[in-house]
Amino acid sequence: MEDSVQLVLAANTGAGLSTSEIRNLILDSSLKCSLISPKLVLDEFHIKHAVALALKNRSNLQLKTKSIYTEILYCLSPDRKIGNALKTLGLSDNAEYVLIATVDDPTGEHLKKSIEIIKWEIIDITSLPLHSDVKLITKYYKVKPNELTVGSLREAVVNRMSCKELFNF
Repeated sequence: MEDSVQLVLAANTGAGLSTSEIRNLILDSSLKCSLISPKLVLDEFHIKHAVALALKNRSNLQLKTKSIYTEILYCLSPDRKIGNALKTLGLSDNAEYVLIATVDDPTGEHLKKSIEIIKWEIIDITSLPLHSDVKLITKYYKVKPNELTVGSLREAVVNRMSCKELFNF
């Protein structure tokens, strides 16, 4: 799975396309990637887990959405509401940063094309946790304070992602 996903963090410096222009490119399938709000992603493990779930759904012919890229957003979500996942976890109108994820791109062609088109500044992916909003993540995934006394926020979030087909949190 490690080789199946490529991740890039990009900053909106104002020189590139607007978020509405980028969203239109996504909707007409001009960009072959998933654009994710880094505010709701704890770290690389978090997003890679969502990609693994999406790839598993695809291999089992059980995609809940129309493409692998929207499936990644769906798999990041703690519930089964596709529209909510796309709206909350996808590129927002006032996004300062975006996490770009591609799969099935061994040469990096889709990733390179996406970066060239949106023209946002690429920043170090290891800074992803600095762009996470822990309070927002805790609220979005409905993690209670007492849960954090027995496990980490990452564990609580990943459990919700993995178990959403079985339980409603």
